[in-house]
Amino acid sequence: MNPESMQNTTEPSTGRRLGLPRSRMLKSSARITELFQQGIRRHGRYLTVYAMPATPAKVAFVIPRKYGKAHERNQQKRRLREIYRQHPDWIPEDQDLVILIRARQGLADYQQFLDDLRTVLRRIRRAIAAKESSR
Repeated sequence: MNPESMQNTTEPSTGRRLGLPRSRMLKSSARITELFQQGIRRHGRYLTVYAMPATPAKVAFVIPRKYGKAHERNQQKRRLREIYRQHPDWIPEDQDLVILIRARQGLADYQQFLDDLRTVLRRIRRAIAAKESSR
């Protein structure tokens, strides 16, 4: 099954909607601004990820308006949410994340986002470990 088509499906055994739970979504604009200003930042080809300690950990997906029309921006965010949901082992624990889609790189497909997010989150985990070991 195509990972992008799984967004609006339900789990057959329980009837629950597949997707990222709302409780895991970061909605506070003040917290997002704080992450942009003070968080650990790592860049990839298509993404920039900001991280900062928090409990419980939440995530926000951000894409600038200059990126394209709303349906194009929403498609890109759906791709990232699905990757994030399918790969919880990549996500640093106790860290709020803002995942920024870099506008000037153009549209990315699922596989490009998958590879880039894996790489950037690996860099974030290393940066967090280095910061904790230096304390």
